[in-house]
Amino acid sequence: MRGLSSGQAYYAHPLNLTWLFVQELEIDGVLKSYTVCVNTYLYLKLGPSSFVGFDIILGHAFLRNDYASFDYGDYYPANHTNSLPFVQMMPTTDVSQMWQDVSAERAATLAELPP
Repeated sequence: MRGLSSGQAYYAHPLNLTWLFVQELEIDGVLKSYTVCVNTYLYLKLGPSSFVGFDIILGHAFLRNDYASFDYGDYYPANHTNSLPFVQMMPTTDVSQMWQDVSAERAATLAELPP
């Protein structure tokens, strides 16, 4: 993700982008367990007529990959001389290692789960 004003890239570790769980399904009268992989990121549909300003919702799947510092300042609309709120972020994902992590971790996890 880019564009939080600094141009800095913030990477979510691929292991945090999906969630694995086991689901039992009955197919042709036989109950079997299957491993299911679902996306942890959800889209937010904003209509052009109802969207005003810019807000961003950063959930746990993103924020677990960054250190974040939130300063709410002492700003309020009637007083423009006080400090404005801001967010400072520092990425913690090792981009050079993350795909090796995915291969090793997912292989180990899937080896112990049903197909």
